[in-house]
Amino acid sequence: DKDWQVSINRGLFEVALGNMIKNCVVHNEPGIKIDITTRQSEAGLILSISDNGRGIPESDLQQVFQAFFRVSQSRQRHRGGSGLGLAISKKIIELHGLELSIHSQIDVGTRLDMGPFQVGG
Repeated sequence: DKDWQVSINRGLFEVALGNMIKNCVVHNEPGIKIDITTRQSEAGLILSISDNGRGIPESDLQQVFQAFFRVSQSRQRHRGGSGLGLAISKKIIELHGLELSIHSQIDVGTRLDMGPFQVGG
């Protein structure tokens, strides 16, 4: 309902978002649902990308942002990717002064939250 404006490097931010969306598509079965949403928190705007895919084991969640890491079952080399996408995305998000976090449950899905963005209108 609001027109929000945030200050970002558009090219870099498109790379980060593209990597995250590609992960949702490539590492899940066809037909998953991907949602991109925003919500206002006390600290600022939070942008979320979520899917209803296979999820990531809790034991792997903290490692998914490390370069070359692939979750053993779902991120096999034959499915594509080098294990760099989320590491690059996290660095780009951090260069914007933001945080990137991940929440996931097996057979429920995964959500990436980035922010807080300071918004102007």
